[in-house]
Amino acid sequence: MNVRIAVDGADMMDLRQWPEPAVLMAIEPFVASAPRLRWESVQPAYQIHDHIDGDLLDRIAPRGTAVPAHVPGDVATMFADLRRIPREMLPPVEDGWSDDPAAFGRRLSAVTARVYRESSPA
Repeated sequence: MNVRIAVDGADMMDLRQWPEPAVLMAIEPFVASAPRLRWESVQPAYQIHDHIDGDLLDRIAPRGTAVPAHVPGDVATMFADLRRIPREMLPPVEDGWSDDPAAFGRRLSAVTARVYRESSPA
């Protein structure tokens, strides 16, 4: 089991369209390889979900090392599983956000630029 606790005041380093517990609940019936949400607490904010044992890709295939043959198929299977999730089972999207891939790319780029700007040495 993993216990995930948000750190107050921590920098937001990624783009989060939906809260992680909502995502885990939506994908559970469709993605066998995803961790299962076991508990969510709003106050204090934390969640408990399954731990998935495995190797990190950058450890088994560091730069210059071939990716194991099964990895591309595993990734394709996961995306195929994600594609089966009915839209109505997904959490609602924030106001002003669309499902336009270019708009998502611009938001992701803006987050990356902000993190770089705020983390770069003066």
